[in-house]
Amino acid sequence: MKLKKLQIRIIVIMMIVMGAFGADLHAQTTRFESHNFPGNYIRHAYSRGRIDANVSPFQDSEFRIVPGLANGAAISLESVNFPGSFLRHKNGEIWLEPNDGSGIFHQDATWWMRSGLAGGGVSFESYNFWGNYIRHRNGLLYSESPGGLPADATFHERPVGGGAMVDAFEGADPEITNFDGNYRIYVTNQGGVIRCMRPYDNNNLKGSWYATTAFTMPPHLINGWAPAVVKVGSEYRMYFNAIDTRGPDDNNIYVAFSNNPNSGFANEVEVVHDGAGGCTDVIDAGIDGNIIYYGGSVGGGAFMADLTNNGRSSANHRMVNGLTNYSEAPFVGYVTGVGKVMLYARGFYYNDSYGTNWATGDGQNWTYQGQVNFPNADQYLFRLGHASTVNDYIAVNSNRAGTPVRRIAIGQLSLQGGYLEGNRVSGDPGADTEGMVLTVVIEDLTDVNVVADFGEMKPSDFKIYPNPVQGTEFFIAFNAREVATSAQIDIYDLSGALVLQVIKENVEMGVNSYQLDRSGLRAGQYMLRVTNDRGQLLGGDTFIVK
Repeated sequence: MKLKKLQIRIIVIMMIVMGAFGADLHAQTTRFESHNFPGNYIRHAYSRGRIDANVSPFQDSEFRIVPGLANGAAISLESVNFPGSFLRHKNGEIWLEPNDGSGIFHQDATWWMRSGLAGGGVSFESYNFWGNYIRHRNGLLYSESPGGLPADATFHERPVGGGAMVDAFEGADPEITNFDGNYRIYVTNQGGVIRCMRPYDNNNLKGSWYATTAFTMPPHLINGWAPAVVKVGSEYRMYFNAIDTRGPDDNNIYVAFSNNPNSGFANEVEVVHDGAGGCTDVIDAGIDGNIIYYGGSVGGGAFMADLTNNGRSSANHRMVNGLTNYSEAPFVGYVTGVGKVMLYARGFYYNDSYGTNWATGDGQNWTYQGQVNFPNADQYLFRLGHASTVNDYIAVNSNRAGTPVRRIAIGQLSLQGGYLEGNRVSGDPGADTEGMVLTVVIEDLTDVNVVADFGEMKPSDFKIYPNPVQGTEFFIAFNAREVATSAQIDIYDLSGALVLQVIKENVEMGVNSYQLDRSGLRAGQYMLRVTNDRGQLLGGDTFIVK
């Protein structure tokens, strides 16, 4: 059968694009590297679960994280090269076995994904034997209590081919921003990574979000956290604190730079040195114009300084007055009906004393106004201390009951007053102050729903997640060198026939991501190609629909 000329031209285009962007057709899956035996990965060998280095065949160490067989809120680990087989515990040992459909199998193959017991990474707690975790011992995997060896039960996700399951997404220290009408939340993540989260719809922050790696600590910096991001002209500046392993210092505050708010931050320089102004706990930068706020209660409270040298250094360090029960995380923003406010944390992030206070004022002098009252705080264990706000939205740490995973919640602030605020934290002298109370409405406080994590996005990267596509929707991400009015997404089958065309508005310079509906795409292999409204190619790749 002869093809039409248009189809022939499309096939030629497909061949060119496939050559330029590659034809990686494997699923975006995950490996789990041992915390205390780097280079060793969870794998199956003759059905037995174990950890090994230099795994061969490679796919023995690849797994898909899927909704838990016994509970969709938990997870199960499905083998890539033995689809339908899952890691399960049996007589205390970890085995890879096919799903037999029984209730006991479903429970034995279901795990709660927790924050890593050794700090950072993840741990897998048994669904039906609480307190037992997947851990390694003499190279083999067991389901048992790690006892005094939490590192044996801690692993690090290593996505294969880009992307990561968002059920395991962790984040803390949220900084919500709005640059040019586009919302973002920057968060601390494990492994010295700061991530940027973007909503797919700026008018619906309770909808789906995606994440990219905004900044990865260079080798000499560790424990980078608490990002504060501002835009000055066309330059984006990310302030954060970290420890420099090359010197005797504790925490310093640094700034990194990018022309892309989603990723590519680099060339960091030190802004505030440990001990500046007498502060011995230099953490958690907050930026207000040419002023930088910083400091933790361990170092004597909150401090401030003038930013100099185009935001790259600081001078005139002094203490901040009036912040009752200050602990950490100073953030300056604006609230409708109030004006300029400072949100800051009280208590300690690792127990129920952690919460959010607020004050009004400017510069060095502030007046404590009370607590930010979260009516459904019981659900979140009160651990909401680190917070930020823009356009009356508030982003806060979110620790749900029953899990130590640190997530981010977002809500809307409303101003109330004229009543006594409930004393939610025993011994807080400011808890019974009558006056204004910033309240987050119950139905508006919800966890940020990150549905796709694209990791680091290099300038030439084009990613499709997940690949193969198995659900009702999938996501693409790419870098654009310049802004455009719209993007045209064309999907072709292997004959070169156009089977789907989607127009998306607004192409930003830097990382862009779009959410796509797979309805109308039958099982098979496809080619996806993206161009802007000027006809310029933005990227493309092949993918599979199952």
